[in-house]
Amino acid sequence: MVEKLHILIQELLRQEMEQSTLDEIFTMLEPWLKLDQDLSRELSVNIFQGALKAYVKGVKLSVNSPSNFTPGPYMIGAMIPRCCDPSKRVRKIAMECLQHLLRILALYEGLTVETVEQALVQLQAVNLRCNGEDGGKLEISCVSQALVSVLGERVQHQHILSLLDSLVEGVLDTQIGSVQGTIQVLTGLVVTRGSEVFQNIPGFVRKLHDKMGLMLLDETADMCGDVAEVVQQFCVHNTRGVVVSLIHLELPVDREARLIWQSLASENRLGGEVLDVLLEVVTQDQEKEGSASTHPVMGAASAMTVMLDTHKLEEVARVELGRVVSSLVMLLSRSLGTKYSPSSGNLNKANETTVIIDPVNIALETLRSLFSCVNCVVVASSLTCSGLSDYTQLVGLLSRLVQAVAQHAPHHLPAILSGHVPFTAATVPECMRVASLAVLQSCAEQKAGGDLALLFSTHSVLLKSCSDSLPLARRLALQGVPQLSACSEMEIETSCVASLTVLITGVEDEQCSAVSLTALRGLVSLLPHVPPHHIHPLTSTLALKVRPFFESSSDDHRAAAISIYSCLARCADGDHKTRYLDYAQTILVPVLLHSTSLHPPTSQACLDTLTSLARVTQFPPLINSLSSYNPTQGFTALVSKIVSCKCRALIEMYPTAVANAVSYFKSKNPMLRCNVVSLLAEVLCYTQDTEHEQVQDELVTAVIQGMVELLRDQDREVRKFAAKNLGRIVILANKI
Repeated sequence: MVEKLHILIQELLRQEMEQSTLDEIFTMLEPWLKLDQDLSRELSVNIFQGALKAYVKGVKLSVNSPSNFTPGPYMIGAMIPRCCDPSKRVRKIAMECLQHLLRILALYEGLTVETVEQALVQLQAVNLRCNGEDGGKLEISCVSQALVSVLGERVQHQHILSLLDSLVEGVLDTQIGSVQGTIQVLTGLVVTRGSEVFQNIPGFVRKLHDKMGLMLLDETADMCGDVAEVVQQFCVHNTRGVVVSLIHLELPVDREARLIWQSLASENRLGGEVLDVLLEVVTQDQEKEGSASTHPVMGAASAMTVMLDTHKLEEVARVELGRVVSSLVMLLSRSLGTKYSPSSGNLNKANETTVIIDPVNIALETLRSLFSCVNCVVVASSLTCSGLSDYTQLVGLLSRLVQAVAQHAPHHLPAILSGHVPFTAATVPECMRVASLAVLQSCAEQKAGGDLALLFSTHSVLLKSCSDSLPLARRLALQGVPQLSACSEMEIETSCVASLTVLITGVEDEQCSAVSLTALRGLVSLLPHVPPHHIHPLTSTLALKVRPFFESSSDDHRAAAISIYSCLARCADGDHKTRYLDYAQTILVPVLLHSTSLHPPTSQACLDTLTSLARVTQFPPLINSLSSYNPTQGFTALVSKIVSCKCRALIEMYPTAVANAVSYFKSKNPMLRCNVVSLLAEVLCYTQDTEHEQVQDELVTAVIQGMVELLRDQDREVRKFAAKNLGRIVILANKI
């Protein structure tokens, strides 16, 4: 039967000695080459060998003949698995077929017989060694090396694409040894000739990924890693093409793609180049809305996670830490409130999958993998957050991140900060400005991990962002400004005026009360560290700007504003004492009245300011009285202690204090109404009982009228205080 087939094929070729005839014969035999049965494979290569012999002897080339043997490379690729076949007879005949095919290629190329035969000596030697009658067992590596050497030399450029494509199909062969040999030959040719198919590499990557998926289902699963190495070699020739092809695969990353990414991370130089391309994808179109949740970006971030999880890119990650962290933080900020947008090719698969692709989680996972890769496990563990959806949560998360870095890996702070500085520019989208300023502010709050030079440079950047159009960005910048206090004396001297100026400007912020509160608190933190000669020119401005917050509905604003007057007291020396006392008399009443506030920061701020005022007066009895006061004694005891000291500086303030206090009769706060009754009673009992300190009759009359009205107050405690003190004041008024 076989002899009859040989005769038939030879007759067909004699009738039409064309490439197409041989191609049709091979097409009929090809399915038999891949069958499990040794006999089927042996018969098919045997018949094909006869056809090749007949073609080599019978083909005649003329001027009009084709210049190359088009089906040759594909046939060679199909013969490679059979050259590593478990059957010795199949291997031997396949090697001979391969030699015939190379002879035919050389014939079309016009090479001499001697040249071709010399090139085939290596294959003949290997064939004799492994497949001869006295030959030993099959040495796949030996065979594959010989094949790579000969094919790399003899196959022309125009045939490489077809040859590699045929070899890719061969990785799904039914024989394990054949698959192993095919992969080795494919790898060798990609290493030596892969650059010649530069444009086609993305297509090869997709094909190899698909083949790996099928291989994982059978006994060749262990060789998927070897196929991944083929992709790695393709990546050497066209890094961008491989990366772009892989990031468009289905999400989440499947086993095959994971193996490929892990293979790409196994070599530092190549891994660094791949990481560069992935970062480029992650950061592209950053100003375009929705760009963070596109399929390529999500694929790139997921790929980075896989590669970093191998811990083989530690060196690259350390060198590029600043750029990578900032890119991922920006991606995280852009991901807030977005949903994954699958590409058209992955849309149906995305609908079928039960795994939810969350852009925020993907960005967080990549950040965690990055810090784990550089052995900052504690930092990685700080990046936990459930339901990250707004700026407040983002700022909190980044604050924890920077705090962990400052405590456990402060040497990484300079790189991380330098990567975020460019994203503070006003032209950058607001989400990215918020994220970058959150990092810088937190770094300042952590004193830059003890690096004062870094702290000062961070402070300089924050100063520039205090005028940002976004309230949250202004607040973050202002929040970091007071940390100038931790810098050197020379740096404080250099930047304190600019810092105070932006904080004072922030106090006037009308868009957001949180910004003004941050500015007030910033002044409280910074003023104690600023040299007095820089504060003196700003004292009047400060006093005027913060005074309106005494009547604020916000207890926090009030507490911070009152504390500023306490801070200013340290500069009330020499000629500046009188000016401070002039400011103090305008705020004495509200400070006293709020000293019993249920808001602890406010009551403490009031007591601190009163103590500071006492030190400015340099009157020991007043200082001692306030130091002995305990808030549990109540407001009346406080006022009584102050009045009984008979401090001349305070006595001169009493007329103004009484005039200012009258308006508090109509306060909506019952505590203030009670306190103002007690205050006026104590002050007037002192002033009206002396000849030289008496308050004007008009003011006394206004006080009496106010207390009379309080007898009808809705609050029982207020009525009680008014009734208790009204008589004392009326009696003093009648004495006059």
